[in-house]
Amino acid sequence: MEGDVFLIQTSAAESDHDSEADTWAEEPLEYNFYRNNQWHKKIRDSDFEEIEEGDIVLLYCTGNVDQCPKQIKYIYEVDEKLERRGEGNIGVDNQINLSIKRELTRGFGLHLIRIYVNEGRLSEPMNEVGTIGFNVTQVEEQDLETILEWDEDKGPEIRGLDILEENLRENIVEEYGIRGVDKEYEGFEIYEDDDGNSGELYNTPIGEIDILYENSEKNKFLVVELKRTEDTSDVVVGQIARYIGWVKEEISEGEEVEGLIITQTASEQLKHAVEALDNSTLKEFSLKFDFHDPD
Repeated sequence: MEGDVFLIQTSAAESDHDSEADTWAEEPLEYNFYRNNQWHKKIRDSDFEEIEEGDIVLLYCTGNVDQCPKQIKYIYEVDEKLERRGEGNIGVDNQINLSIKRELTRGFGLHLIRIYVNEGRLSEPMNEVGTIGFNVTQVEEQDLETILEWDEDKGPEIRGLDILEENLRENIVEEYGIRGVDKEYEGFEIYEDDDGNSGELYNTPIGEIDILYENSEKNKFLVVELKRTEDTSDVVVGQIARYIGWVKEEISEGEEVEGLIITQTASEQLKHAVEALDNSTLKEFSLKFDFHDPD
């Protein structure tokens, strides 16, 4: 594959582009085009101007896209770039037509993207996925090569602790629900913002919230911070306090915001620190082994 490499995020929010596609995600997934009518007005989307025929697009889909949620599954090549007026100014190119070049064996997920960026195996712009208002940015050619190598190897080995934290989050979100942690959280649902970004691994300017819940009936938000470690230190208190403060200022519109720290075991310092907080709770989890005959 030749050409520059771009990362594009799309969601299942309703499309207003007057095409056969019902949602933004359907445009590339079903109809092989991507349109950004506002790129020339949004500094954050200005990289769209640099896209040319022959360039490569890594398509990231948000959590509400059923076909491939929270992952990069499809890689496209840009066939042409042209004008489709819509909300764009006449004479401003705002659509790229695409052709599929590669479908990954399995999706390169959000959690893995975060790990790879932190370890320096993917460039920092790759961390834009999952963030509010993100649409398009140019990334490094090495990012494409890294993802393709991962796909050829059917995925790298991830350290056991990373798997533990991911499994913990998935069990809470997908199997037990936050009510499974404590019945007092009955009625809390995973938050979703106006751009279709899920509250699971919710990216903010001050860091990533593991899970953000909302209870619309009780007018409450719940910030959940997961820690895989034993004897977890009280440093996490400052972390969750920052997230609570950000949610209060940017999202809650006066609604109450609580915090919940879930860790394997808590240090004595952490227990005392949480006791001093009026708006946060501490829970510990334990592992359970299930022995059975192979299928």
